[in-house]
Amino acid sequence: MTEGAKAGVPVWDLFLRLFHWLLVLCLGVSWGTAELGVEYREYHFYSGYCALGLIIFRLLWGLFGTPYARFLNFLRGPGHLFAYLQARFSRATPPEIYPGHNPVGGWAAIALLAMVAAQAITGLFADDDILYTGPYNEAVSDQLAGELTQWHHQLFDGLLVLVVVHLIAIVVYRFGFNERLTAAMLHGRKGLAAFGAFAPLGKTPWLRGLLAIALAAASVWLLLELAPEPVYDEYYY
Repeated sequence: MTEGAKAGVPVWDLFLRLFHWLLVLCLGVSWGTAELGVEYREYHFYSGYCALGLIIFRLLWGLFGTPYARFLNFLRGPGHLFAYLQARFSRATPPEIYPGHNPVGGWAAIALLAMVAAQAITGLFADDDILYTGPYNEAVSDQLAGELTQWHHQLFDGLLVLVVVHLIAIVVYRFGFNERLTAAMLHGRKGLAAFGAFAPLGKTPWLRGLLAIALAAASVWLLLELAPEPVYDEYYY
């Protein structure tokens, strides 16, 4: 662990950090398997199911997780958002210190979560017109399945834009504001000079974390179990 990490204050819990990097992995696998061709399409579906499970976990952790992972801690109204932006880009007034996500980062995180969720959900109905269909493709009409497939492709383009914006923000905060966001998501600590007014994290809530993981995994399993049986045309026999 670096000296900066040792001197920092615990903010991001282990479960949240694992969620973050596993989601990065899932998005990378989803993109790669989509680009490599139809022979990798089965793995594409598996990565989508994993991403959906991660989103369900994050929703649960946003309600019952550690303090700085909860939505109520970092989702703030327009007043806080504009005040933060004004102070951040002004030399006259220093911005308010937020131990977790700042107002901009909080809503950016929600936008990414919403986009990944929409991507995973539309994938459940998608049809590649070759070999593979999503598990709920038979639950909708061919027309709707086609529209959802188009949305699945277009949403991924939008997701890539959000990822690029996210990476640019990381660079700006690193070299413009001297904040190491990536390092903090690795070791969980932030170097907050005025952190005394806030309570650092306590022990890792293993029971809550493992229960949230189990619920998320069970939700995806149940979703797939309840999917309608595929209907095959005669030429498949």
